[in-house]
Amino acid sequence: MLVFVARIVFAGVCAATLGASLVKTFKVMREKRLIEETPTVKAKGVFIGTVELRGKATLENARPLIASISGLPCVYLRNELQKSVGGEWFPVSRPAKRLKRFTVRDETGSVDVVTRGGDLRPRLLGERLLSPVLRVREYGIPLDSEVYVLGKARFRADASVPEIVADESQCLYISTKGEESVVREKMDVVSLVSFRGMLACAALGGGALSGAAKEDFFFAAFWGAILGTLVYFFIYSFCSFVADANSLIDLNRRLRCAKSNVDVELTRRSDLFLALTSAAQAWTRQEREVEEALATLRLQAEFERPTVSFDGGSRPWSPTLQALGEEFPQLAALPAFAYLQKSVADAEKRLAFAREYYNGVANVYEERRGAFPMNVLAFLLQFPKARFF
Repeated sequence: MLVFVARIVFAGVCAATLGASLVKTFKVMREKRLIEETPTVKAKGVFIGTVELRGKATLENARPLIASISGLPCVYLRNELQKSVGGEWFPVSRPAKRLKRFTVRDETGSVDVVTRGGDLRPRLLGERLLSPVLRVREYGIPLDSEVYVLGKARFRADASVPEIVADESQCLYISTKGEESVVREKMDVVSLVSFRGMLACAALGGGALSGAAKEDFFFAAFWGAILGTLVYFFIYSFCSFVADANSLIDLNRRLRCAKSNVDVELTRRSDLFLALTSAAQAWTRQEREVEEALATLRLQAEFERPTVSFDGGSRPWSPTLQALGEEFPQLAALPAFAYLQKSVADAEKRLAFAREYYNGVANVYEERRGAFPMNVLAFLLQFPKARFF
């Protein structure tokens, strides 16, 4: 009876480990795939949805956190107390402080990042030895350091400007190491967790067959472990296929969203151009009327009064001319057309960023769609081919 209970407990532990490993593996794989499939955009080209951005961490209206060891101003700090055991250092506590939001700035502009719910990956700033077996390591994200941000862009509640936050699955990465480093870390986690799940499945199969065999216990355990490993690879392959299919479906949805962003920018540019052109024409028409009035008054002044006043007084038309000159001290058409050119140029830049983002998503979509076995799935589900700008 005791042996039977022990076998049940062993099987339950192995099954729980296997399930947790599979869930963790595919969650991390989904995050890794999201990082790889999201194209990098500029700050001025941030659109609503999942975005990836690189720039410098800055602050506008907030005080930075001052690191106690290095003295650097930061937007995030973490002091890690470590203890030496057998020549290796192990963390004891990890108190951290973060600002609620900071700004990521590049050559095109800036975007606010809300740090709540985010996975922040700082770099080592310094360390201090407290005793032969205790030390403090200081990690942080300093001001003006290059950061990589992946999250969901939305409009701020108090202004019609975008900000980057964690999405529904709490996916927000802020790293000082760049995209490649984050992908490598995800791959290491996938490898470790997958190996743990394979061992759990092998132990589960070996325990099941060895328990059923009355003779040759070790032989049955060996073949049970082999069978469990094969079953794990089958489950892993099937779940990977399903995850890839969901990735292709998500890419197709994001491709349509990127296309709609281009359409929105095209409409915005057209409306802006028409509105500003109409305003510039109205200003030009008004200036022409003022110039005609000034020319008429000057001619009347020249013909009706002498050129020089002998008594030193002013001409009769001088007050009117002075009033018009004060009301329109300079031509407004030139600034109006300059503003028109700047606005249209900004609209063209946003349109270029939208097209660049669309092309990035389309490139990843076509790579996934053309690779085996996704090309079979794309043919069966009739996924259309992406067109590039």
